[in-house]
Amino acid sequence: PSQVLAMAGGKGINVARVLHALGEPVTATGIVAGHTGAYIESCVLAEGIPAAFHRLAEGESRLCLAMVHGGRQTELNELGAPVSAAEFAKFMTRFNGLLPQASWVALSGRMPPGLDGEAYLAMMAAARSAGKHVSLDTSGPAAAADSGWRWWTLVALLVIAAAATAGLLLVRRRTPPRGDGRAERWWMLATALCWGLVPFFAAGLLSWWLAVLVLLLELAAAPAALREVRRRQRAHAVAAGDPDAADAAWDELLDECRDRGLVIEETDTVRNAASRLIREYGLDEQGQRGIYGLVSVIERSWYAGPGDGLAENGLSERNGSELTEAFEDVRRSLRRNAPLALRARLMPRSVFQRPSSNRRRSLSSMR
Repeated sequence: PSQVLAMAGGKGINVARVLHALGEPVTATGIVAGHTGAYIESCVLAEGIPAAFHRLAEGESRLCLAMVHGGRQTELNELGAPVSAAEFAKFMTRFNGLLPQASWVALSGRMPPGLDGEAYLAMMAAARSAGKHVSLDTSGPAAAADSGWRWWTLVALLVIAAAATAGLLLVRRRTPPRGDGRAERWWMLATALCWGLVPFFAAGLLSWWLAVLVLLLELAAAPAALREVRRRQRAHAVAAGDPDAADAAWDELLDECRDRGLVIEETDTVRNAASRLIREYGLDEQGQRGIYGLVSVIERSWYAGPGDGLAENGLSERNGSELTEAFEDVRRSLRRNAPLALRARLMPRSVFQRPSSNRRRSLSSMR
C-alpha cells in the first residue's frame, strides 16, 4: 500500500472523539483484549480522551481493515474475542462505577461474540435506573428490543384515547341539557391530550427530534384547534335546536367578535351589541337580516314564558329553524365582510381572553 493509517476506531470511540473535540467531558469504555486492545487504549489516551476499558484475560480485539483502491473501498472485519458471561459481569461492575459521573450514556456498535442484545438491555436498564439519558446505535435484536417499549406505549395510548373518546360520548349523552358541562369539559381535555400524544409517540419511533418538532407543532396549533372545537359544538347545538341553542349561538357570535378585536361590553344590551357588530364590520343585507333574526330568537328564548318559543326538550321547530338560518347568515356575512387574518386564525383572542362569568347573564338581563 502507498499509505497506511492506523487508529482506534469503532462507533463508541468515534462518539467519544467528537464529544472531546467539542470540549465536552467524556470517558470511553468497553471491552478490549490482547495486543490490539492495548493499542486501542493507548490511541484513545494519546488523543487526550479518558479511558476505562475492561481487559479480557484471553483473546484479541478485532481488527477492521479498510482498503481503498481504484476509487473503491473494501472492508475486512474480524469477529473479535468472545466474551463470557463472567467477563461481562466484571465489565458491568466497571460500567456501574462510571455512571455516577455521567449525564448521558452512548451505547454504540455490535456486540462481540458470546453476547447478545440482552447485554445492551442490561446496560440501558442500569443507566436508566441511575437517572441517566441513554442513546443506542446498533442493529439486530438489541435495537428491536429497545424500540419495543415505544410500540407498546403507542398501542396503550391508542387504547386509552379510544376509551377517553367513548367516555366523552357517554358523558355528553348523560349530561342534562342545562347542566354546567364541567365533566364534559374535563373529558374533552383528557381526550384531546391523549389523541395529541399519539402522533408525538409515533414520531418518536422514527426520531426524538421529529417527536419534539411534532410536539411544538401541536402546541402551536392547539389554540386554533380549541377554537374550532368550540365553534363546531355550538354550531351542532344550534342545528339540533338544543335547549341551550340560543346561548350557544350568542356565545359563538361574541367569540367571532372577540377574534376580530371587538369586545362587547357587559353593559351592552343584545340589540345594542348587534348594532355595534353591523357598524363595525359593515355586514351586508344577508348579515343584517341574520343578526336581527338571531336577536329576535335569542330574546324569545331568554324572556319567553313556558310554551312560548320553547318545546319540551328545546326550541320549537319554528324557532329552531329560524335560529339556524339566522346563525349561518351572520357567520357567512362575517366571513365575507370581515375575514379573519392569519394571526387571528392561529391565535384566536377568544381562546386567551375569556369573558367574565357574569357577562352573558348581564347581557341576557337587559333589553
